[in-house]
Amino acid sequence: MFVILARFASAADVTNADCRAERIAPITLSSKIQKDILRLTASGSPCIKGSIVVTIAKTNGKEIYKETLKTENLYIDPVGVPTSDIDKVLDRIIRDGSMTTGSWPPYVDKPQPIEVEGEYTYSVSKKEYDSLRKKNLPAFRLWLYSEVFTNLIYDDKNDSAVRIWEWGL
Repeated sequence: MFVILARFASAADVTNADCRAERIAPITLSSKIQKDILRLTASGSPCIKGSIVVTIAKTNGKEIYKETLKTENLYIDPVGVPTSDIDKVLDRIIRDGSMTTGSWPPYVDKPQPIEVEGEYTYSVSKKEYDSLRKKNLPAFRLWLYSEVFTNLIYDDKNDSAVRIWEWGL
């Protein structure tokens, strides 16, 4: 996988610096063969109060997903280490993103104590979820907060990416 790195201004310290940073990376979401384009654009002044625009488009330019995230919600990595570097945040989104539905965990029927398992939220039935897991389709995990992520798949009927399940503490 290649990543295009663009840096427009100093973004090393998000607590008081302005930032503008961008990443563009190929991902697999709408097809097992065709690559899509993930674009992450961070901006803000100061950076900690800024935003990251997440856009996924097909190679023909058709946008299939777009969401704006608050940078202040993404500055702790999965093991609890704070970071003040916007580049590390963008790199984490790319690094943790590409996956397949076959790698998803089994459907959680019974809620566990949130401290043990985290909380799962589904937009599909257990039967549909299990069917998606068996199909081993391309999927994309998107961090929404430091300890919350959503999982996207491509919906060919609507020509867009849709959220299937989320996890968070």
